[in-house]
Amino acid sequence: MEDFNLILKELIKREEFNSNITDSLKQEFEKTAESYVQKGNLLDATKVFAITKNKEKLIQVAELCLKENKPYDAYSGFYYADDAEGLNKLGYIFLNLPDLNAALKCFKKSNNSEMILFIESNFS
Repeated sequence: MEDFNLILKELIKREEFNSNITDSLKQEFEKTAESYVQKGNLLDATKVFAITKNKEKLIQVAELCLKENKPYDAYSGFYYADDAEGLNKLGYIFLNLPDLNAALKCFKKSNNSEMILFIESNFS
């Protein structure tokens, strides 16, 4: 098995998350991403799963980030997975920090118009 770590690190730096890749290359990239997860490198794992467009893994890693109290890293996973539920949950976490800008980003991405209006009306 080839090590795709160097290729992935270069793609991650360029943030080329909309790449079209073959199924076999996708499998190899995801194996590398799994090794990132095992080593605790959750942000890079998230970026690789964004490249492979694996929404299920993106959400799993984002949830793991939340368990490890890394909400800013979790944002990337929920964002690339277009997971409105996760983004809303994260938005409330950011409200409690408080980080209104991050909360607003989450609510905007999840199209939560009620919370967007609440923040803009009360904190602008």
